[in-house]
Amino acid sequence: MRLYAPTIVLSAFLLFLVQPIAGRILLPRFGGGAGVWATCLLFFQLMLLLGYLYSHWSVERLRPRGQALVHGALLAASILLLRLTPEIGRTLAAQVDPTMQLLWRLTLMLGLPFFALSTSTPLLQAWYARSRGSELPYRLFAFSNAGSLAALLCYPVAVEPCLSLRSQTQAWSGAYVLFALLTGSLVALNLRGKAAAEAPHPAAGNPLAAPPGFREKLLWVLLAACPSALLLAVTNLLTQDVAPVPFLWILPLSLYLASYILCFARRPWYSSGLFTRMITPALFVLALALAYSGAGANLVLIIVILGVGLFICCMFCHGELFRLKPEPRFLTHFYLMVSLGGALGGEFVALLAPHVFREYLEFPITLAACAGVAFLLAGRNTGSMIRLALSLALIVYAADFVYSPMNQARFAARNFYGTVKVVDSGQGNSALRTLYHGGISHGSQWLAAGRRRQATTYYGPQSGGALAIQNSASNGRRIGIIGLGPGTLAAYGR
Repeated sequence: MRLYAPTIVLSAFLLFLVQPIAGRILLPRFGGGAGVWATCLLFFQLMLLLGYLYSHWSVERLRPRGQALVHGALLAASILLLRLTPEIGRTLAAQVDPTMQLLWRLTLMLGLPFFALSTSTPLLQAWYARSRGSELPYRLFAFSNAGSLAALLCYPVAVEPCLSLRSQTQAWSGAYVLFALLTGSLVALNLRGKAAAEAPHPAAGNPLAAPPGFREKLLWVLLAACPSALLLAVTNLLTQDVAPVPFLWILPLSLYLASYILCFARRPWYSSGLFTRMITPALFVLALALAYSGAGANLVLIIVILGVGLFICCMFCHGELFRLKPEPRFLTHFYLMVSLGGALGGEFVALLAPHVFREYLEFPITLAACAGVAFLLAGRNTGSMIRLALSLALIVYAADFVYSPMNQARFAARNFYGTVKVVDSGQGNSALRTLYHGGISHGSQWLAAGRRRQATTYYGPQSGGALAIQNSASNGRRIGIIGLGPGTLAAYGR
């Protein structure tokens, strides 16, 4: 445990520290949009899936000596291909949908090192379980998530304020070399130790235990996919319709990781009975947050509601994952299914939803999926059916409340950067045409012939810009307008 624990903690710390660093490198080219972060998270989830797939293949197909040799070669190659530098984000060209460009650039910048880091949790746990029998290999998963959470909290407090971007990339690269050396020490121990002569399957746990069936595997995937999709959906809601503040990206991810830590601790904090009763109220408050978020909403209240609801849903799903975990001899299979679910949830929100939905329908759909999973686990009894019906009814109501007024839009479109709609409202002299980005108004124009040149919204007659022009303008004065609102402010021109 002395060498395994620090190696796994360091790998998880680096795994999640590099995520905001990579986002910091790439964001300036794309205006800080939430889609950039969603794509980054999708890349990290896909690489995690590949890393867990490699670990499962290695443990199941290779003898311990072969595992050590292959992994040692992987670590050496990853050091040689380490290319994390600030310059790699400066050559990106802006595109309407830069998803594939971002994924390719992240692969060039971090592909093999991130892949090597992502193998640490399942592979090193399998080595530990093989050498120590069934002595708490899942406890190392809690250590891993603690390292991840420490990295996320450390970045905005200590790393970003104190180090330049170049210093951040250099420090991370140096720490990665240290990780490779620590893992190399474990590789050497496996080559020298008795484990090198053992059979390919780890001998931990009950050797007579039945392998997990299809239903168990499906539940593992669903229990991982729902919080992953909800994480991205909540992040999009926070940064698209509530406030486009990249710092808010860290809050949902921190809550997501904290739930893993608490559920997979040596003494888990998860109570199945408690959180089964709390999941329905959590879905209620998330649906209400959807209904009342947007322009004019109480930002702090919305953040608290979304954070609490997300945390309870993650605790329920991750707690049930821990409760349904298999014998340690099936450990890598378990992590493979969990990573597959996480990747599927991320793909649904980051890749599929922007091309299929004109609105952010992935949020209510994910809430409905969480309600369905809770119903599957609770069993088909009257109480669980009532909870499912109430949850779905409120989710449908909230979605209808938010999105139905937009169904009459004259124009609606969605791309990587968000949704845009043009909506007509009112009648006669009060008829108004409004441009929306998400649920936020970005400008309006009166439709009546006599009012079309009247300034509206943020630049109406009583706004600061209007008063400045009216009180300082004289005949023939030329006024230049820089920034937002020049089209509306031009209505004051003569």
